[in-house]
Amino acid sequence: MAWARLMRIGILAALALLLAASLAEAAALAPALERRARSLFVEIRCPVCEHQSIADSETPLSADLRALVRARLAAGDSDEEIRALIRSRYGEFLLFRPSFRARNWLLWLMPFLAFALLLGLVWRKLARRPPQ
Repeated sequence: MAWARLMRIGILAALALLLAASLAEAAALAPALERRARSLFVEIRCPVCEHQSIADSETPLSADLRALVRARLAAGDSDEEIRALIRSRYGEFLLFRPSFRARNWLLWLMPFLAFALLLGLVWRKLARRPPQ
């Protein structure tokens, strides 16, 4: 009987700690800054999950990145300064919308080049057909 009661108290204490930790993370900023933080969370990829944003991920590293974004916003950094910080620390990969730079221009232009190549091949094939 005493063990069951201790188990219930332990479970309730663990749940209370989890709830307090999640509320403390979200309550750290003013509402306007929290909206900016959440919009940045959606733009940053989770380094562990890779296909989720840090807003959707529950990994400890994503929680650390969310805390970093909130801390930089509280310090007065702009959204672009925070993106630059993430880019410098983790690389362009963590941003869902990478910047257009000389290093990755081919990545940005590849769909257009492939489409132009496809149109050229179709035009060439149609030009070679005998008239009917």
